[in-house]
Amino acid sequence: MGSMQSLLGKIFFDYMIVVFTGGDELEDNDETLEDYLGRECPKPLKEILELCDNRCVPFDNKTKDAAMRTEQVGKKWLTL
Repeated sequence: MGSMQSLLGKIFFDYMIVVFTGGDELEDNDETLEDYLGRECPKPLKEILELCDNRCVPFDNKTKDAAMRTEQVGKKWLTL
């Protein structure tokens, strides 16, 4: 992440949103992204999330449901 920051400057993190694919797996396990990150978030990922003010969004990239795909693209991010 240091090279991205040195290339683009600190403002890079002001516009960054972390996208987590595999949202369908969270739903299958009746789990939220917050639950998952609270349990299994590696330190480097925690640092990245902190730098971008914890802006993130889960995304189900395998869904065949056209309405769900449209909703996901327009969805606001989560702030943990």
